Amino acid sequence: MSDSITGIFKSLYLESNGFEKLKKIAIEEGLNKALRPLAWKIFLKIIKPQASEEWIEVMNKQRKNYDDLRAMHWENKEKLEPKVAFVDPLAPPTEDPEIKFNKDILRRVEADVNRLFSDQEYFTDPQFREKITRMCYVFAKDHTDKNYQQGFHEIMAIIYHTFDTDITTTFIKEHSEQISLEEPNKSILLEMFNSKYLEEDTYITFEYLMKDLGVLYEFRDLKRSVADNSSKIQEKCEAIFDNLNQYDSQYHSILLKHQVLSVFGIKWLKMMFAREFLLADSVIIWDAIFAYGNSLKLCDGFFLAMLHYIRNDIVEHDDYIYIMKRVTKFPPVENLHNLIKLAVNIAEGNYPIVPKPQQTQQPNITQKLTSFLHGKKDSSSPRHYSSMNSSGPIGTRASPATLEAVNSNETPSWIVESPWGETPSTKKVNKEKKSNEENCQSQQQHQVIADVISKLNEQYKKEPIDKEAIKLIVSELNQLIEN
Repeated sequence: MSDSITGIFKSLYLESNGFEKLKKIAIEEGLNKALRPLAWKIFLKIIKPQASEEWIEVMNKQRKNYDDLRAMHWENKEKLEPKVAFVDPLAPPTEDPEIKFNKDILRRVEADVNRLFSDQEYFTDPQFREKITRMCYVFAKDHTDKNYQQGFHEIMAIIYHTFDTDITTTFIKEHSEQISLEEPNKSILLEMFNSKYLEEDTYITFEYLMKDLGVLYEFRDLKRSVADNSSKIQEKCEAIFDNLNQYDSQYHSILLKHQVLSVFGIKWLKMMFAREFLLADSVIIWDAIFAYGNSLKLCDGFFLAMLHYIRNDIVEHDDYIYIMKRVTKFPPVENLHNLIKLAVNIAEGNYPIVPKPQQTQQPNITQKLTSFLHGKKDSSSPRHYSSMNSSGPIGTRASPATLEAVNSNETPSWIVESPWGETPSTKKVNKEKKSNEENCQSQQQHQVIADVISKLNEQYKKEPIDKEAIKLIVSELNQLIEN
């Protein structure tokens, strides 16, 4: 293990081309064996890429800054619980606005931290929870523009857990004497992984991360018009969504129609997708996002890559409830690195190829008429025919004349000439002539059918007419009239 840590440190953190190799590993493989706590600090520009004694100077300065903030805001308890020498029972209750503000922050932080990963023993440890609460409170007091917002505690907790459980941190904590590096590199490595400063290093990393991610948490400018409810996070979601429209307009239209973007998009971006994946996978995703740099630009690509991953299911179902289930409970990803690779391609403008939108197969006029007639034949209530009111044979409204004929049980005008389309009254009159007419009935039927097809084609030129189906339609009309 010692040799492995030494070799990785030399290759990725001492050599002049180490930074490029480190980025490549972070994006393509993940940093599980590449001293992740160091890499994150480099990617977030806390320290420079190549190891030097300057690392220790920078970190010690930042660590002291956090200690000072902690002493000022957290350990100064009288601002949370002021000691009052005398309380006048007749005086109206008053509370210092700052004290009220502090208590409100602490209340919200504690409520969130107490729910944090409650099913995992590591995160329910009282000391761990106290540290996360303290860091969130100090950050809120020192960054009044952001205050404390839900989600900070999760990001803080993931960073702390990642640094604490990293294999290098664990090994150095127990076997620091086995690290075979020459000075000053050995001292640099040991100081950078000094578990004594785990809380400080977590806070520093979070603070630098929020320089980029924090814009998504900023409050809306109160000076804006009340009608302008846009925020940075909404603008970000809409910009990403516009990119989707560039290469997948069908998918874009479906999501836009169901208005689900704001439901999941804000959560995805603010948490950098941590709530959609297992903790171990979330850390690998963050490896790639931090390594890609450019103000967390890979978040945009990963957002679209996730949407692409569930694309076919959503397009197939095109249903609000189904879409909500898919985006709020993201399905397991078999190969996370392929998803990250897709995200990188999208971020660089290499959009995925999507299937061309398939034209929805609309029932043709014959199918609709046949379906309608079957329904009419099976129904005993005249109100059954009202389905024709909503749409005509090809999806347009039926003409008033047609509706009138249907509702009155009369034979449509374009079939009235047919001798075998008799009404009950004509049937009595023509009883004696029926035997003679049967001889020429077949020829007349063909002529009527031809006339029907001709007239239908004139009215509905866009849809082909099935001649055999027309025969069936006319025959069934005849049966309906006789019945």
